Amino acid sequence: MKDSTHINGEKLNPELARCFGSWEGGRMIRHPLVHEIFYVEAMNAYYNESLKRKKCLRSKAIKDGNWTQYIFVHERPYRFDALTDLLAIAELPRDIIAGLIKQVWVDSENVWQHKAAWLKLLSEYQIELIGTGDEAETNYIATAPETITVYRGCQQRNQSGLAWTIDKERAIWFAKRWQDGRPILVEGVVKKEHVLAAIFGRSESELVISPRHIGRKKLHEVF
Repeated sequence: MKDSTHINGEKLNPELARCFGSWEGGRMIRHPLVHEIFYVEAMNAYYNESLKRKKCLRSKAIKDGNWTQYIFVHERPYRFDALTDLLAIAELPRDIIAGLIKQVWVDSENVWQHKAAWLKLLSEYQIELIGTGDEAETNYIATAPETITVYRGCQQRNQSGLAWTIDKERAIWFAKRWQDGRPILVEGVVKKEHVLAAIFGRSESELVISPRHIGRKKLHEVF
């Protein structure tokens, strides 16, 4: 049987070969530094070179203390893990950590996979997350009422997420973003003291909140 980890004389790095996964579209590589959904044997040299290059970048980031680069040299699905690994080995100022948390949050598309860990981390650094940010974020927190009306645009199955917004129209847009379920708009209120972070950088007027602190929930269908 042909060795599927090499072609044209180029053998796939064993570290990558150990990270094979499969899905309905074929095989994939699921490595923190090389994440390829469609594995193609003829690209083994490219995968190997990518792993080598990213390991060098990661080592340089550690040497230089460039923690943003350290995290973002990892593929997107593994950046939260990279953040938590970093916090376990490096003693960083709390405001720097808060900044890194916000960067990874904004970039993440799989918060639901680490929901409990995210909530724990956000709660631990709430003071720094609320106290740091751009002018729009800090001004909002300073002037917001004690009780805030918030919205979450989502599918029926994931209405208890951490990401909310004060912008109703933006929430409706998010509800319509995916077409594989029943879109809904969740409306509720939260006390300002329970807001874990304000993140306005993507024009989403986003507030990060534990769903257990959302009160007076109303569900609206979105058409």
